[in-house]
Amino acid sequence: MDGRRDFYDEKEMGDITFCITMFERWEKLEILLFSIAKYYPTAKILIADQSKRFIVKEYKELYEKLYEKGLKNKPTAYNMPYDCGLSVCRNKLVGLAKTNYVLILEEDFVLTEKTKVKKMLKILEDNQEYIGVGGQVYENESKLNFSFFYKKSNFGKTIKMIQNTNDYNDEGFRETEGILNFCLFRRNIFKTIAWDNDIKVSGEHTDFLLKLKEGGLKIVETTESRVEHNKTKETREYKNMRLRDEFLKIMFNKNKFNKLIYPSGFTIILNDGIIKKGRGI
Repeated sequence: MDGRRDFYDEKEMGDITFCITMFERWEKLEILLFSIAKYYPTAKILIADQSKRFIVKEYKELYEKLYEKGLKNKPTAYNMPYDCGLSVCRNKLVGLAKTNYVLILEEDFVLTEKTKVKKMLKILEDNQEYIGVGGQVYENESKLNFSFFYKKSNFGKTIKMIQNTNDYNDEGFRETEGILNFCLFRRNIFKTIAWDNDIKVSGEHTDFLLKLKEGGLKIVETTESRVEHNKTKETREYKNMRLRDEFLKIMFNKNKFNKLIYPSGFTIILNDGIIKKGRGI
């Protein structure tokens, strides 16, 4: 493994399942899996693939290439119903995992030498009051800021995401209510909480984070582990599938609010059944 055996410990990685959601981005999935093979060759990997075409031959050929690159455990990919949604896929994966911890990933992430999953694991092992730890996501060396706290106003009809300005502690983490989809969770929490299967995309993450907050489940985010976001050009069809307002409507109605304000000022409003987006609206 190119002299990089210090990046993993087989015993510790054996207690984590890497859970990857996949939708119509085969090339990005390949890049992610090869990065896992490089830095975490003993990883247990589960993939929920909701693409239109699930080609067993392509997966078999990919597994052979990954084995040649040093991946010890053969990943398992599940042929999910087409466009069943991120929520269905994540619930499927955490339900299948047998380890004490699950690492949530999307196929457009890339692991690097700065991806320190063991440090994320140590935070949870040393701090039992937390159920999950989010890592950092970077694009071209720029960090995506998604650490915030939710604040309700206007009789609960407006939710504002307040940027997290708290200091990191000596262990490199801080409490938060917002993390991105590179995160390590205790698997047992999913016995009582789940992503909403009715919210396929565009709202499933906010709904899940609100569940954690309302359930008193504490999460943290750390500077000690990061992935790169593979931000290459997407097809128009893929973009249209990701940006569907119908699921935002479900999220708003379910949680009984109609306005969401991001730290940047970007705002989403549900008014008379119509979604509006912009700044200062």
